[in-house]
Amino acid sequence: MTLLRKEIRHITVELLLGNTSAGNNVFASRIIPNKLESLPVINVYTNNELADTSSEAPLSHKRTMDLVCEIITANAVNDGFATDQADEIAEEIENIIFRQEADKNSKLGCIVDSITLGGVTFEYESNGEASVNSCRISFNVAYNKIAVTEEADNTTDLDRMGIDWDVGTASDPDPEAQDLIELGP
Repeated sequence: MTLLRKEIRHITVELLLGNTSAGNNVFASRIIPNKLESLPVINVYTNNELADTSSEAPLSHKRTMDLVCEIITANAVNDGFATDQADEIAEEIENIIFRQEADKNSKLGCIVDSITLGGVTFEYESNGEASVNSCRISFNVAYNKIAVTEEADNTTDLDRMGIDWDVGTASDPDPEAQDLIELGP
């Protein structure tokens, strides 16, 4: 079984590949070296994940992870192109993610409970010749995860139960009635 966190991250990359102004420069990592000549790029990664118990039997956790889509753009100093480009790509990403979340039959929509916008942050660096802009879109992705999977569970399904009815005395050890309940498909 694939970790849902990993699956959500990789589905997000798959959804963004070729569907934004960043083209195929979309990666499931925050540490891909981003070369100036290959910008714009989108790095998809997770920051944090919170969990609350949602069910005791079977043990299940409602998890909310912080999914980040970081857009990195560059331009000549003071021309403003990179900031505008980052904003346009951010809008494209939000539209793609929220369309998928709304469609419960989509690859992403069928495994998450909800996706909300957590926030957007911006950073700017310049070396005098070029400026590099970073726009981080944070999504709060909620999903449920059963703590013990079927592969790790050594129990068997209940498919038959026997019941003995003994209302007799100590001198009569045999049950007065017996029932066999079979639970079939």
